[in-house]
Amino acid sequence: MMENKNPHTFTEEEESKALDILDSIKTCREAAGIMLSEMNGSDAGRLAEMAELLGKLLAAVGKAAEPYAKKQTNITLPQTSRSMLESLQDICRCWPERTERSRMKLQFELIPTLEEMYMRFYYWAYVDSHPNREQRYYSEEIYELASNPYANEALETKRFKYDVSFTVLAYNHLDYTKKCVESLLKNIPRGLNCELILWDNGSSDGTAEYFESIQPTKLIESRSNWSIGSAPSRAIEGRYHFGISNDVVILPGAIENMLDCMRADESIAWVVPSTPNVSNYQTIPCKYNSEEELLAFARKNNVGSVFRREQRTRLCDPIGLQDTLSFYSRKGVCHIGYLNKDVNMFPDDRVALLFRRSGRKMFLSKDAYCHHFGSVTLKDEITKKNEQTFYNEGRRKFLDWFGIDPWGTGFCYAPIFLERVVGEHSGHVEVLGINCGMGSNSLKIKEQIKEYCHNTDCTLTNITDDGRLILDLKGVSDAAEMVTKIKELKSLLFQRSFDYIVWETPFLPQYKFGTLLDLCAEHLAEGGMLLIKRSEQNSRVLNGAETGMHELGDDWFVRRKTC
Repeated sequence: MMENKNPHTFTEEEESKALDILDSIKTCREAAGIMLSEMNGSDAGRLAEMAELLGKLLAAVGKAAEPYAKKQTNITLPQTSRSMLESLQDICRCWPERTERSRMKLQFELIPTLEEMYMRFYYWAYVDSHPNREQRYYSEEIYELASNPYANEALETKRFKYDVSFTVLAYNHLDYTKKCVESLLKNIPRGLNCELILWDNGSSDGTAEYFESIQPTKLIESRSNWSIGSAPSRAIEGRYHFGISNDVVILPGAIENMLDCMRADESIAWVVPSTPNVSNYQTIPCKYNSEEELLAFARKNNVGSVFRREQRTRLCDPIGLQDTLSFYSRKGVCHIGYLNKDVNMFPDDRVALLFRRSGRKMFLSKDAYCHHFGSVTLKDEITKKNEQTFYNEGRRKFLDWFGIDPWGTGFCYAPIFLERVVGEHSGHVEVLGINCGMGSNSLKIKEQIKEYCHNTDCTLTNITDDGRLILDLKGVSDAAEMVTKIKELKSLLFQRSFDYIVWETPFLPQYKFGTLLDLCAEHLAEGGMLLIKRSEQNSRVLNGAETGMHELGDDWFVRRKTC
């Protein structure tokens, strides 16, 4: 992890005042906790007095933070404070006639947002100005500051209040939101112990009133878009979190199959369904022109099958099922880089990288199809920027921070693997990947064997001469090794044969490509397949007829060892 090379700096006086503001936010959090504990026993006068004091302190915090927000645009404390003042007013208006609503808003809206306020202001007003503190922040502090208290409690008790927490995020586009929520309510499996959390992110089109009419388990509101950050994730009380964007339609069987996929292996942390209008080759062939045709397709497709659940090196998730402990507990791995401005443009890639490097698995559940209209919520925000510049700059900063390009070699498999490449296999299968980057193409071979041959007896070994990628490869392989010399390669291949060898980028360039090619061919099993991507290292040799290589497409060449 790199140090922040260009931190924003505040004066010593400003830093001192920032620490005072942080103490005030702590006091607000403590006062809100007292209000919650006394809500049943206190009279109206007592609670009104406490609310008034809390309101004055919140207003003072917001005002004190205004100079920081002008100098550092990532500081949103003033508008968040205003949003919390309105939340406090709602709490007071509802109590005591609607005690449960007051309690819900206090516990799951105001308190989580105060915790989010503290974490964000602490980072942008203090840590960001002290590069020497950043290592401690990301190695120690962030795991407590960003975690969900109910997930932390479950680490000790082994119990969750719900099996699943369903959350829907909405910012305007009420017509899409209604389709989303109605489809979800129709397709939640019977008997599932779950909660429904609806998050209105400052809408102005009646979304708040619609959410109120649904009577969800928890209704979380923000008066301005993004002013409360990820505070709703602190309100999740389910063993799993099913997050849904409001431009998604849930279809029959999808939830059950995603849950089956998640529960099949404790190392699985993230599952997404197949949808249209998403990158990363996460869609499947389908055609429909009406809601009736869509439902007919889903009922045919969404039949549970372990052979159609595909491990991936990364995922994109307009809708996704998450393991709450992996994502949100103090022992979760997703908090690293959580606030850093240099990597926030690639959140899915950041989470995927952290999961790969910690041994958690990610799956695309093809037997769980849902419809995605396509970035309805975020589209307007993205088109305001120069998209190419936006992403190129983000990739550079991601590379600086984590040491690899988020869209580098192997982040997603090549188009040739959209079609079936593997043959028929009923016994044990060995796959070798050579410099496959993050490993998508070699992993895809293993997953095709599972899908098309209904064969899970497959071992994937990846080797690389790039030490930056070894942790990523270990996360998606049965074995992954660093190889920097030909004698190490010979030792690894000794007395082994492979049904498939996938060679993607230049490997051991200090040796002749032909020598390495012959060595690999010697260890190709009878009937085996060698797939090589064209590169500067091998282009001249691959064009020679004596190699036995044939062009497969997209600059890939194939050689088969006949029996």
